Amino acid sequence: MKVIDNLRRFIAFCLCTGSPDDVVSTSTRSTINERPSSSLLDIFKDRAQEHNTQYQEDQEDQEEEEEEEEEEEDSLIDPSAACHHRSQSPRRSLVVGTLYGHRRGHVSFCVQSDPAVPPPFLYEISVPTALLAREMSSGFVRMSLECSFASRRSTRCGAGPVWKAYCNGRKVGYAVRRKPSEKDLVVVQSLRSVSAGAGVMLEDVKSGKGEVMYVRASYERVVGSRDSVSYHLINPGGSPSQELSVFLLRNRHRY
Repeated sequence: MKVIDNLRRFIAFCLCTGSPDDVVSTSTRSTINERPSSSLLDIFKDRAQEHNTQYQEDQEDQEEEEEEEEEEEDSLIDPSAACHHRSQSPRRSLVVGTLYGHRRGHVSFCVQSDPAVPPPFLYEISVPTALLAREMSSGFVRMSLECSFASRRSTRCGAGPVWKAYCNGRKVGYAVRRKPSEKDLVVVQSLRSVSAGAGVMLEDVKSGKGEVMYVRASYERVVGSRDSVSYHLINPGGSPSQELSVFLLRNRHRY
């Protein structure tokens, strides 16, 4: 009986304490489970590097988009303003400018560096042609078109910049910058041989807006900055009979 009791005690002791190898292996397993493997650390490092690389690429893309957006917005004033730098003094050049419109319509204004080349764009101004004719009879006309900075996203959506039009200090409506239509090109091409002058073209019966009145002359284009371009009429022979200026101004403040 004593032998059997001793065996029971020995077996119970062995079952409760376990072998030394089991104790070592258990502690080793817990240590291994608590420490991340080297492969997991490498994965975390790779993911962090990928995140940083992607962030840098996104920043570079955003800077490029802003530069492209600024270049695109510069063309909304005049292509000559895109290459103007802040340190430069105002640049002056000669262009041919044409103001025209149906007698019962509105005025359009375009400029050409070469009279033989059609204008790339024009400004359609909500100024009645009859009103402009009355203002010009006084010998002094100052037209100002002002707009705010328009983002490229709004331009893609078709919103574009809003130009406010002023004539001799009075707000007369708005203006739109657009490409010339076929009718506009017909008018400009018809006046290609006219270096300077004012008159009336034959009435377009289909339009029902009356004759086309025009004033065509050489203008001095002054690029003050990327946001400021003006055109000043040069009277033939230097006579001060007519003073006519058109100003394009842009506000850089984003709304």
